[in-house]
Amino acid sequence: MSEAIFGVIGTIIGTILGFMLSEWATRQREERTEKRQTRAIHTMLRLEIDQNLALLRDFWSKVNQVDESEQDPNLACLHLARRMVGLPVPHWCHTMWKSQTPLLVVALSEEEIKQVHDLHNRLDAIAAIHSKLSALRSEQREESRATGTKMDIMQTWAAIGRSKEFSRNALGLWMECERIVRKVLDKGNPLQDQTHNGR
Repeated sequence: MSEAIFGVIGTIIGTILGFMLSEWATRQREERTEKRQTRAIHTMLRLEIDQNLALLRDFWSKVNQVDESEQDPNLACLHLARRMVGLPVPHWCHTMWKSQTPLLVVALSEEEIKQVHDLHNRLDAIAAIHSKLSALRSEQREESRATGTKMDIMQTWAAIGRSKEFSRNALGLWMECERIVRKVLDKGNPLQDQTHNGR
């Protein structure tokens, strides 16, 4: 009878031990899968940001081909704003950022999420400023065409006033855009050169 009891106890212990080992192995497998997924998401987001930063650097270098002959800094800024409007704004890629939203809490730290979110918002702000500058430039061109036709003195003064308004608005927008671009380029990729500890 004691052999039967020991047999039952051994079976129970073996079953419990087998169950625990199976659960441990399953958990280890899940953790490895989660770490791989976290690294993959982190890498895809980092590559997307690298691509956007490369587009921004290229765009900004084309905009800032400075004409050294311009002595007045405000006029130089207006020339740069006009040059910016003449170039197509890059199409920023937000695909990975938007598509991985549910998994960001697993793949990134809270600080990384804030920094990447800020970067994407700043890229969109650059595009919005480009759009506003384009609209102002179109208005200025319309005014230039209108001044080419016969106008009375009042219409001429009104057109000059609107041209000055363009310069004032464009200058402010340009300065804001320049501030944003410098901040984005100075900060660089918030996910770059970080050993991700598989959080």
